[in-house]
Amino acid sequence: MARLRERGELVLEASDLLSTEQAKTEEIVRSIGAAMIVLEGDNRMAWANDKAREWFGTDLAGEVCHSRLWDDPRVCTGCSLGVACSERVCTPTERTLKVGGEQRVFLVQCSPIGGRGNQRL
Repeated sequence: MARLRERGELVLEASDLLSTEQAKTEEIVRSIGAAMIVLEGDNRMAWANDKAREWFGTDLAGEVCHSRLWDDPRVCTGCSLGVACSERVCTPTERTLKVGGEQRVFLVQCSPIGGRGNQRL
C-alpha cells in the first residue's frame, strides 16, 4: 500500500510540474505578439495562439489554412508547409492579406515538428 501511495505522489508531482511548464510555454507564446498556427500535414489547422484567433477568428481548428487564411481553394504555390514536410527545412515566404480593413504583409514560416525518432508530429 505504501508503494501505491508513493507512486500516486510521484504522479501528482509530475502533473504539477507539467502544469507549471505548460503555463510557462503559454506565457512565452502569448508574449511573442505574432500569430502562430500549428498545421497538420493535410493543411488543416490544429492549434492557434491568441493573436492568430484575434486576427483570423476563433474557430480555426480543423480548417484548411489556404481556404481560411488566404481565401484560396487551392494549395498555395510554393506552399511552405509542403516544402517543410517534404524537405524537412524551414521555408519562409511572404503573403499579403487584409485584416481589419488594413493590408498586412505576413511572413509565413513552416518548421517541421519532430517527435521521438524524428517522426513528424
